[in-house]
Amino acid sequence: MITLDRIKELEYIIINFNEYLEAVSEGLEQLDMRVKTIVNNIKVENEELFKETEEIILTIKRDLEQGRTVVAEMVKVLSTTKSPP
Repeated sequence: MITLDRIKELEYIIINFNEYLEAVSEGLEQLDMRVKTIVNNIKVENEELFKETEEIILTIKRDLEQGRTVVAEMVKVLSTTKSPP
């Protein structure tokens, strides 16, 4: 038989369970926001690293080309210089 006390006890259990669900939902929302923030930070860092790496590679290519030009000029000068007797 269902009594008034039993109904109140069930209401109390339901209220506690709803509060628990609300706390879990809030925790999951916070976790979701933190994970999204971490992912966005990683994306930004990845893009920055990519740009920096690209700039380094372009600088190295430019330096190599300049080095080739200098070597070619040195070879040209050396090839036209006479050896001492």
